[in-house]
Amino acid sequence: MSEIITEYRNENTKNIDLLSTIDIVRKINEEDKLVALAIEDETPNIAQAVDIIAKQFLKGFS
Repeated sequence: MSEIITEYRNENTKNIDLLSTIDIVRKINEEDKLVALAIEDETPNIAQAVDIIAKQFLKGFS
């Protein structure tokens, strides 16, 4: 199996330890917003996956 990189250094937060508490919270909130935007682009695929999984649950995984 090829090596998959799942974690990387986030340039937007590399100096987060030097920020004030309020700036840390703001920075985390900014990064969290990016997740929501990425998911928004994938909602059709996510809905399709949920439908497939739910159908299998109802079938009892047979």
